[in-house]
Parts: sequence; structure tokens; C-alpha cells
Amino acid sequence: MATENQRISLRPRLLILWAAFLGALGCYALVAFLVRPYRLQPLAVLPLLRWIFLGMGGIALIAAIVAESILLNRERLVQRWQEGGPGSSLEGTVQTAFILGLALGETVAIGGLVLFFLGDSLATFGYFLAATVLFYLLWMLPRALRYPTWTEEMEQYLALHGGERKAPGEEAPE
Repeated sequence: MATENQRISLRPRLLILWAAFLGALGCYALVAFLVRPYRLQPLAVLPLLRWIFLGMGGIALIAAIVAESILLNRERLVQRWQEGGPGSSLEGTVQTAFILGLALGETVAIGGLVLFFLGDSLATFGYFLAATVLFYLLWMLPRALRYPTWTEEMEQYLALHGGERKAPGEEAPE
């Protein structure tokens, strides 16, 4: 079971990651504002590219949610915990799921920035940026606040229902 210090240490790590990714979005907005006079003339295929990037952004946000549900699936966590060794740390798995969600969410804003560089309007970039910020605020921030408590509850569940845990390097009985 996690000690109180371990439980507290996960929340600040996740919030720092969240703030760093949010800060990166601010940098993208600053870059877009500064290069506005120097960007390319709009391309003829820009409307098609806009739809492609919009679809890719939607897929990325859905992939972030699906990846979280796969990585943090209770049965898979129990199996990994029983196997022991690398990849069986709950905090590590939670942090991996969180970083993956942040990175996939950021791809939406990057897509908007690329469209802007290819000649699309600053407003289009703003829509993509707003979608990412909303995803961070409505989906990722609540997880950063909930994951430490969830991790502690899952460790208690594993202690009660997880069965025998192998020591690192121990072979499975045949």
C-alpha cells in the first residue's frame, strides 16, 4: 500500500506535467501571433487539409480516452501486479496514461498551428487550440486530481484481491 508521501508525490508530478503541456500551448499561441505576417499564402488544398487535421484531432482525443481505459483496466492491472517486475508499478502506469493523454491532446493544437503556417486563419488555429485547452481542463485536470486517490484505492484492492505477487525475476509456476 502506498504511504502518505507516495500518494502526495504523484499529484504534484501530474499537475506539473499538466501545467507544462498547457504552457506549451501558450508558446504555440505566441509563435502564431509573432509569425502571422510571415506565413505562407493560403494553399488551394487548405479546406481539404483542414478537414483532415480536424479528423486526426478527433481521433487523437478519442485515442487518449481509449488508451487510458486500456492502460488502467482493472483486470490488466491485476495481471501486471501479479507478474511483478517492470511495468507493474501503479504510479508508473498512471503517469504513463496521463502523459499519453496530454501528448495526444497536444497533437490537436499542433495540427492547428501547422494549418496556420500553411496559410489558414489565426481563428482556425484558435479553434484547434481551444479544443486542446478544453480537453486539458475538462478531461486531464480532473484525472490529475483523482489519480493519486484512485492509485491508493487500487493498491488496496490489489492487496485484497490480487493474489500472489511474484518477486522480480521469478518464473511463473507451470
